[in-house]
Amino acid sequence: MRTRLGLLAGAALSCGVLVLALGGEAAVARTVKSANLVTNGSAEVGQAAASSGQICPPKAWTTTGEVTQVRYGASGGFATSANSTAIHGGKAFFAGGNVALSTATQTDRVPASWLSQVGRGRVKAVLYACLGGYGGQQDNAIVVAHFLDSGGVELTTRQIGPVTASARGGVTKLLPRTATVAVPALTKSITLVITMTRVEGMYNDASVDNVSLILKR
Repeated sequence: MRTRLGLLAGAALSCGVLVLALGGEAAVARTVKSANLVTNGSAEVGQAAASSGQICPPKAWTTTGEVTQVRYGASGGFATSANSTAIHGGKAFFAGGNVALSTATQTDRVPASWLSQVGRGRVKAVLYACLGGYGGQQDNAIVVAHFLDSGGVELTTRQIGPVTASARGGVTKLLPRTATVAVPALTKSITLVITMTRVEGMYNDASVDNVSLILKR
């Protein structure tokens, strides 16, 4: 005959949740997550270009080349509002402009409330973005997170992308990509670098949206 504790444990495990009975009370292990550390990771702050001839630099990012915020459905063959709906992309995304290489960089400090857990090696970071390009062309984007100590020395990196034309099925669209990495104990800040590379054509059609970096423990 099964005990009440056995029934409780069996029910909990059947749902994929570990329950521990302590003093007659159940304690459930939970994952704690931070807010998104990235500012304007979705290209929604400020003006967005209505065509390939317009450049609207993104706020909160330090850029090289011609990184620009572009409206979904803008003239010139950009990703459509239907693609935005599929990836929860909002009104705009980042594109590379009229140059062969564009970059956008942003450094975000680890929140003070997370420093002790980071120092104990108990924190992971989840890097996420939607990446894409134009039709069958190979223009592409990557996002790299650089984990830095208090002196700016790099401790580790994690990259997502690129999304190839083959992965997109030759269709103009953005696709979600994600990676998880253990945050080094000495990490104090994280620098994100978006690199957009033109391989074909006149416009750098590398596309990026929904950039996020979330801590969890």
